[in-house]
Order: sequence, then structure tokens, then C-alpha cells
Amino acid sequence: LVWYILDALYCYFFMTELIETTKFHTLPSGVQISMVVSQRFASWSESGGYGYICLPWVDRTQWHAFSMFEHPDDPIERQIFMQNNGDWTKNVLNRLMQRNTHRPIWIQGPFPSPYNNAIQYDNEILVAAGIGITPALAVIRSQKENRRINLIWAVRDPEMLHFFLEHAYLSHSGWNLIFYTGKRPLVGLDEWESTNICIIKARP
Repeated sequence: LVWYILDALYCYFFMTELIETTKFHTLPSGVQISMVVSQRFASWSESGGYGYICLPWVDRTQWHAFSMFEHPDDPIERQIFMQNNGDWTKNVLNRLMQRNTHRPIWIQGPFPSPYNNAIQYDNEILVAAGIGITPALAVIRSQKENRRINLIWAVRDPEMLHFFLEHAYLSHSGWNLIFYTGKRPLVGLDEWESTNICIIKARP
């Protein structure tokens, strides 16, 4: 119990920060959160990791864990993709009123991800499903210059698939095998046919 209390106090006083101008970008399938973190936070989360967030304008007492990944063009900007699942997430979307805005956010972390062990290998195969792509994106962002990274991703949400393709989050060195398992038809993906991104409309 003593160690738990000491750990909680350390996280509260030394690993928690308020970001007042966090950007919330609403999508049909959820919310993209973008925030400029402190140098301390950025140096501790070079390979992504996860953090606990609290939205005081939704509920001051609730903290939820989310995987984070770096913005492709800004090393001190962290992004979170929050899928529209569960009562709390739906409440967030209702408070945002389906529009893009800036709101304050408390974030605690970062904490290491199991994907951090990938740095020990030269040829990496990352496997993800749905929103679980976010910790894999952190590895791709931090290691794609000196590792060969191959991605296997099963996704059923066409908006999520379009979002991550259009924002160039995927590696351009290894293979990206994307298994689309959704029922809605995919449109506007012809430009990816001659690249290393292979979209397969079937289950793996």
C-alpha cells in the first residue's frame, strides 16, 4: 500500500501536466486529439507509449488510458485517436457537438508500451486491429529511418482507414498489409494501388 501511494504521488506531482490548447478534430468514427507536450514528456515518449487523460469539461474525476503517437512533422506534438465506443467517449463527442475546437486536457505519463521492445530487432512485423494501430504508428514514426517495418492491420472502419492513409502515418520502406473487414464499400483508394500499401478486402 505504501509503494502504491508513493507511486501515485510521484505520477501526480512529476508526470502530470495541463495542456490548455489541445486541438480536437471530430471524425465520423471518433476524435483526433493533438497536443503540444512539454520537453520532459517528449523526451520520455520518443517511441510513443500511453498516457492517462482527463477532460475536466466532461468529468474531473475520470482518467482514461490511450496510446499516443508522434505527429509526422512535429516531434513535440502527440496525437491520440479516440474511437466512438462506450458511454464516456460518446459523451465527449456530444460535448464537442461534432465540431473542431480547442479544449483543455490533463495528461499523465508517458508510460512505456509493449511495442517499445521492437527496437531490439532489425526486421519488425507489427500486428494490429482497429484502433490498436496507434501504438504501432509510434514505432513506425520513431524507427522507420533505420529499421525495416512491416505492418499487418485489420480494420473495419473506412473513415479510420482513410484518415491514417491520407495523413501519411504509415511507413514507406516495408510492406503494409491492410485487411479491410467492414461492410461499407471503400472508395477513393486507387492512388495506393502501386505503392507498398496492399489493401485486401477480406479477413486475414
